[in-house]
Amino acid sequence: MKIIDFERVGNSVRFYLGEDDEMCYLGDDWNDAPYSSNAGIVYPEYVKGYVDMFWPVEYYVLEPDEDMGVSKFNLKDDDFPCIIVTNRNDSYAWSYEHNAGRGEIEKYYFEDSLEKLEESPNAYIGQIVWL
Repeated sequence: MKIIDFERVGNSVRFYLGEDDEMCYLGDDWNDAPYSSNAGIVYPEYVKGYVDMFWPVEYYVLEPDEDMGVSKFNLKDDDFPCIIVTNRNDSYAWSYEHNAGRGEIEKYYFEDSLEKLEESPNAYIGQIVWL
């Protein structure tokens, strides 16, 4: 299983999971930017399950800023990580744009495996729900 979409609320993220060989998944207005005010969640027929992850308050959980003009297709094409997790003590920890290029922090992309999510060094992982 792999990440095919996400929803972030504060320091929690629901990652929607799809089949590894599914490449044509999409949702409503995924070509529109910014996705946060235009795009819908992945269509339900592609969702095989989901997992909720939670990070302690010592971390920022970031997604692309609206002014970056990112669409869900940009995220799907690996142009940007969908979620970045930074320690609040780091310089510029609050900035998605600054941290997107850093290699030593937690980053999650569309197409990342369920195993990568399960290996998160800082998150609490909820039950995986299969549909």
